[in-house]
Amino acid sequence: MQTAQTDAKEYSYFADNQWRKAADNQVFEVHEPYSGKLFARVAAGCRADGRIAVDAAAKAFAGWAETTPAEKGAPVPEGFRDRQAPPKRDR
Repeated sequence: MQTAQTDAKEYSYFADNQWRKAADNQVFEVHEPYSGKLFARVAAGCRADGRIAVDAAAKAFAGWAETTPAEKGAPVPEGFRDRQAPPKRDR
């Protein structure tokens, strides 16, 4: 669905340590469900974007696998680090 609205934020995707637009510059529109108003435009990744992401993940895996859980958690904002999973409910 195309719209003339231009005030919506456009989002890229993150791969290989950088924010990227889709290789073919395509986006998809996200609309607010209650009003139908355009909320955002998001990079509509294609096969080439998938390859970039998979290659970047493969390149980063060895270093990530050697990283301790404490190091992996370091970039997480303080308020989220202390959160616990909600208690399981009895079925």
